[in-house]
Amino acid sequence: MKALRNLCMAIIIAVGLMMIPMIVAAPVQAAGTDEYIDYAGTNVNFVKNDGVSGFGMFTPQDGTTIAIDGDDVVIHYLPKNTTIYGGIHWGLINDETPEIDVPLVDGAMDITLPKSVCGKGIPVAPLKPDGGTTTTQYYLAIPSEDFLPTMRELTRTKLDITNETGMFKAVSAFTEKDSTGTYLLMALSASGYHNLYKATYDQAVENGDHRENWIEGYINEDGKWEFEIKVDEETYIPLV
Repeated sequence: MKALRNLCMAIIIAVGLMMIPMIVAAPVQAAGTDEYIDYAGTNVNFVKNDGVSGFGMFTPQDGTTIAIDGDDVVIHYLPKNTTIYGGIHWGLINDETPEIDVPLVDGAMDITLPKSVCGKGIPVAPLKPDGGTTTTQYYLAIPSEDFLPTMRELTRTKLDITNETGMFKAVSAFTEKDSTGTYLLMALSASGYHNLYKATYDQAVENGDHRENWIEGYINEDGKWEFEIKVDEETYIPLV
């Protein structure tokens, strides 16, 4: 737990509003429920069958959105690499019956799924230019409903930053508000830490390796590790 001491930050905020519209996606049929895996993450992701390990080439980038719209989950997914792979194959890679292929359009995929997929990973595989797929099975992982906003416009506020740490400084910060509350989106200068814990150092040590309580980061469009942290009305947040 020595590394946990290295990160403790304070962010002082100022305002500047802009509106970010959510994007409506076209419906896609989900795979059979017996092919799903369980997923406990808080962000939509592209993972292996352990439900944790990501596929770096298809890491979601800044601009990826996911929200509840009635009985559906609407996803606008921007993967990291848009040149080697041109979309995803929908289903198991060894299916005898071809499944739907979802292509990238302007570097993104728009997907609508039934709300029943929340908390699950759905079998998919990256598509190669020749129409083939990777030989490894991957899953489009959908967070639990508890972590998803409802379909609506989000209010985003850019924050000014005061860094008082020698390492791992915050380089960008925003708050986003929706019907579920307020979230802090914060990117760090370094890439050595891919998870945060919202609490004191002693509480982080007590939590140990219970990763379901960690805040998993993702690489944003600037190549920085960014974290989405539920903050509500808090003005001071201990992080490790």
